[in-house]
Amino acid sequence: MFCEICGKRLGLFSSLLGNRSHSGCRQQQEVKRKAEVQAQLRKQEAEAEAFRVAALAQIREGRFKSLNGSSEMILDPGETLCVLIKGCWGTLFYPRAAGRVAPGQAIRVDGLKKVDFGSLHITDRRICFIGKGGAKTVALRKLLQCRAIGDTLHITGEGRSSSTYFILESAAALELARAAIEKLVALVKAGERPIILPEEPLPGSKAA
Repeated sequence: MFCEICGKRLGLFSSLLGNRSHSGCRQQQEVKRKAEVQAQLRKQEAEAEAFRVAALAQIREGRFKSLNGSSEMILDPGETLCVLIKGCWGTLFYPRAAGRVAPGQAIRVDGLKKVDFGSLHITDRRICFIGKGGAKTVALRKLLQCRAIGDTLHITGEGRSSSTYFILESAAALELARAAIEKLVALVKAGERPIILPEEPLPGSKAA
């Protein structure tokens, strides 16, 4: 019998054990495989970082690609979907007691409870979360606050009795969402519009 990796003859003992390759060849193959996997991961990380940096630079310039063709919400005439983040949680914010540090000194820990899974739409006019339980919308012109805390996007609008929190599964998505909201709000308050880039055709489709 011959080694299926290097092609050289196997020893009698290896043949009797049913081995189809030398142990040294198998070890070298495993080392090579792990190195290839690590190289692929590094490449993916580098590509993701390059995309993040480029996207942030584009947002700071007020430039957004139209994502209207991927929208899960009904857009108003002239409205453009600038950012779409799939896979985030809508939450409920609730206070809960967590014990006492000293007699008569209760401490309270505020918590978030995941209640709905869906997609976050950021247009040039509003922020809209669409989940199984329905939709929740905040107009950009009424936005008072937008913060990123840990893995959570915290927004507060005028006339709302409580803040709204969204838990995003990607740190990069959270960073891009916050940057996009802040830029779009600044444009709205300045009476300006973002620069909308043409929507890219779907893979396999023919450009008009």
